[in-house]
Amino acid sequence: LFSATLKQEINDIFPLFEYSYKDAIMNNYILDFNMNVHYVKNINYNTAVHILKKYIQYQHVIIYCNRIEDCKQLTDLLTKNNISAKYIAADKQDSYQIIQDFRNNKFRCIVNCNMINEGIDIKNCETAFFFDNTFSYNRIIQCVGRTQRCYKNKLNGNFVIMANDENKDNLVTKYLNILADANTNYINSTKYKLNFYNDYHIDKEENSLEEEEDSLVEEKEFIEF
Repeated sequence: LFSATLKQEINDIFPLFEYSYKDAIMNNYILDFNMNVHYVKNINYNTAVHILKKYIQYQHVIIYCNRIEDCKQLTDLLTKNNISAKYIAADKQDSYQIIQDFRNNKFRCIVNCNMINEGIDIKNCETAFFFDNTFSYNRIIQCVGRTQRCYKNKLNGNFVIMANDENKDNLVTKYLNILADANTNYINSTKYKLNFYNDYHIDKEENSLEEEEDSLVEEKEFIEF
């Protein structure tokens, strides 16, 4: 595993910092992460906001969408539920100022459409939430890695996905295979936590969503790749 921000002379030509994934976590260069899977009846804006409320009340969250319209709708619904959120996109002029405000903890949720990828460092992000599931190797690794940056009292990163009856059978396996493939030095050396939540009861159309108890149904600690 290589870093462009942490450097050490490993030879006379290339100033690179080289370390294993395990060493990176053990030496506090990056944090470990949890993968949280929410089983839902329908994947839609209301379901996403209902789940997001569990994270945003105490964490900084980046939501990843594939369409600008989804960014707008989610931002509007989050705002209606008294959650400070803003969206960014490549053609939105104030996007970089919004990113800077998020870094400065002026609000807790940023809804992103193909903006926060490689080359953008946001250390205070604790949770990456995929509204649209993706199996892009680079995108998943970048998103998980962004939550693992060390920052103040941050303990770990969270990678959150939603799954329904149509994709739940193979969705988790596909994600874990990508994460394992990305971290060959991670196998049998570093561990993470895989959590499953049952949110099938969420099927609301109203814009105001009530608080509910935690829906954790299975917690697998120290699962190895």
